[in-house]
Amino acid sequence: YFKSAYKKFLNNEVFDWIVMPTPPITLIDVVKYIKKKSGAKLYTILRDIHPQSSASLGEIKYKWMERYLYRRSDIGYRVSDIIGCMSPENINFIKREHNIPNSTKCRILYNWMNYVPYHDEESGDLRIKYKYKLADKFVVVFGGNLGLGQCVDNIADLAKHYLSNEQIRFVIIGKGVKKEYLKNLADQNNLTNMIFLDFMPRDEYLNFV
Repeated sequence: YFKSAYKKFLNNEVFDWIVMPTPPITLIDVVKYIKKKSGAKLYTILRDIHPQSSASLGEIKYKWMERYLYRRSDIGYRVSDIIGCMSPENINFIKREHNIPNSTKCRILYNWMNYVPYHDEESGDLRIKYKYKLADKFVVVFGGNLGLGQCVDNIADLAKHYLSNEQIRFVIIGKGVKKEYLKNLADQNNLTNMIFLDFMPRDEYLNFV
């Protein structure tokens, strides 16, 4: 579908760069086609390392599937002109696992965001604090995906450890396959120091923080 759409709408366009987040496994043939046709270079933004991350969590049940996905990811790394990695150890891992001798292909690219300083009035601060009963509390915030890789049991254990401290509140913001599991842990252990909020847009989340 992607290749068909490219041929239909962008066939005469020339691109300098293709920027693609991981995992690039399913789109790598399209990228190879575009690179060959237009001479573009590929910048792969390495966030999740697949299939190793999924395999380590037991999400891939069949070894043949893991081997297939590994080969596909290997092609993706080799086709990439630059691989932006989140840490020096990510670089070492990719080089070691996929036998990439080129020292300049893998480069540091930390997570980023456009930071806008928070300049609300004090009344806005207090309004949020009172709304969630956080006034005069020490607030611990977990924001983001509540999935298999986040080890949400650790959050519940920490909240349980500090349950007797009335000054501490744990605020969980986000969604994911483990959210209901974490909420059940909170209910089972009567963790009244945990507050669950739904996923919120980035600006609203930053305003909350």
